[in-house]
Amino acid sequence: MTALKVYGFFLKIVFLNLFSKTSSRTIALHTLFNSHSYRIPHNLNKYKAPFVYWLKSIKIIFSKAKTSVSLNPNVKAMYCLNEKHAALCMSYSKQIHMDLSTINVFIRDVPNSYHLNIIDKSIVLVCNSFLAFYSLLASIFGNKTRKLSILATELAETTLLLSYVLKCKTNYLFYFSAFEKDANFVALLMQKHNVYCHKIPSSNPIKNFYAKVIADRFSFTAPFQINEYPSLKSDWIVKDFDMMPNFGFQNLLDKTVETNGPAPVNSIGIFTRGIWLRKLRGDNFLGVGEDAAEFAMLDSIKYFLSNNSNIQTVYILLHPTEKNTEDQYLATKKYYTDFFSGINIQFTDPKLPSYNLFNLFDVGVASLSSVIFERLYCGYKCLLSPIHLKVKLYEDSNLENIIVNSENEFSKKLNEILMLSNEAYFLNYNLKDYRLSTIKNIEI
Repeated sequence: MTALKVYGFFLKIVFLNLFSKTSSRTIALHTLFNSHSYRIPHNLNKYKAPFVYWLKSIKIIFSKAKTSVSLNPNVKAMYCLNEKHAALCMSYSKQIHMDLSTINVFIRDVPNSYHLNIIDKSIVLVCNSFLAFYSLLASIFGNKTRKLSILATELAETTLLLSYVLKCKTNYLFYFSAFEKDANFVALLMQKHNVYCHKIPSSNPIKNFYAKVIADRFSFTAPFQINEYPSLKSDWIVKDFDMMPNFGFQNLLDKTVETNGPAPVNSIGIFTRGIWLRKLRGDNFLGVGEDAAEFAMLDSIKYFLSNNSNIQTVYILLHPTEKNTEDQYLATKKYYTDFFSGINIQFTDPKLPSYNLFNLFDVGVASLSSVIFERLYCGYKCLLSPIHLKVKLYEDSNLENIIVNSENEFSKKLNEILMLSNEAYFLNYNLKDYRLSTIKNIEI
């Protein structure tokens, strides 16, 4: 009975942790109950949350979702978030010479419960009903109970994952983008069932979402992540480490400056994050000042452009959330047109990903964005402007050489970068390790 294995294991570590706190149990439970989750809408009523996630968990265990991915009795598997993410993970894995014919693909957001029998489903139903009732009672006395409520969904998803693992006799799990708060609980459960758990993050800073880690192997996918590790390692239980190429690098191989040539001088591209829209929707923020950083970057570049007539072209490259629908795209264009009133800006083709447009402009500017690392990877100039951010994401890395932390620094640094050639930029700021030409593919 798969469900009993999951819920029994959960109750066991909760109970044992009351009397004997071991590092692995404590880390798994701490992240499960306390870590941030982007899956919880900021405006979700705490009294409704228990019912919302209880209902979602029930839909999961009775789902018959269709997927193009077939499951075979292989020894390895990868765990992905959704079908789009799975396609990216498979493309990435193929590029680093992993044999996909021997790897199953488990997709969290495409649940199929055909491995669960009626007893398993009954256990999930009963346990999650108790959990929903407890969450409702807790919501009367506390404000942070939405993280408790979503536990019903997380445990149901984990039950499906374990059913896949046991059915396919999996002994090695590639866990991609394991940043959600249940990732350490999942890893601990996998280890309980003798499954080697290999976590592979995106090429973003790991301080926020990987502050505590349980895994058998952890792969760094960006050079600055290695610099972050020493300050985090006291809360990591990981046996093995390696370095892998930037996540998604397979999409960038023909987007480099060597292939497409340098960009026109005196031109700027602004990578937005759609913070204005996220606030309007009531999205859940991490709470480290990422919204203030975005608005400060936009204010700083607006001031710079108003006082530098030599800039010939300014492109706005929208975040995917700002162009999901035609109405959203039109509203976004109006927002930035009004914001940059009096400044000649151009919007790039909303159908094209940002990495297809790197050679259009000389310097890319962002507050926080993984696209900056893709741009560096391709050999183009960037400026990071995390003004007002409460954490130093790139501390002790060479990325500090292209970061501004105040409005007063912004114009001076941007002018400095605009004056440099591509080669001088990477040489002067010691960023050669971030370029494709110096990062080797790693075979697994």
